[in-house]
Amino acid sequence: SKHPITQPFLYLHGEDDGCIHPDMTLGQKRHFSGPFEEEIVSDAGHFLHLEASTRVTNRSLSWLRQHWPTP
Repeated sequence: SKHPITQPFLYLHGEDDGCIHPDMTLGQKRHFSGPFEEEIVSDAGHFLHLEASTRVTNRSLSWLRQHWPTP
């Protein structure tokens, strides 16, 4: 990428997403120069926050704590 994204980035995608197949996101890491992680969430579709709310919340909080620790 000409101007890669430098901010830490966590990308979560539902394994059973019927709108956007997980394969469509392959290769997106090339757009990032900062910390980047992606995870396919099993037993979840397009609405991760509703279908796997506890797992998505825990994963997101873990990511935030790792990259933006509190003083």
